[in-house]
Amino acid sequence: MMTMAIEVVSAADRKCACGHTRSHEMVVQEPEYTLWGWILLSVLGISAKPDHIVFRCTKCRQKLGVSRDPALLDRQVNAGAR
Repeated sequence: MMTMAIEVVSAADRKCACGHTRSHEMVVQEPEYTLWGWILLSVLGISAKPDHIVFRCTKCRQKLGVSRDPALLDRQVNAGAR
């Protein structure tokens, strides 16, 4: 009988194909919006709150995780207003 070891990796420790984690400078936070959010942004020019944030490596474009943390979403809206 063969046993397999299972390694649990948290979302913060996940690495892309390049070896970057969410905290690496090459990983960016990309806001993703609902359809209504896109309408507010593109047609009306109103700053909309993202539905969620995707952490993505800029080199290999691999997604390292998603966050719906309200504090992080608010920070994205405030960063876009500058």
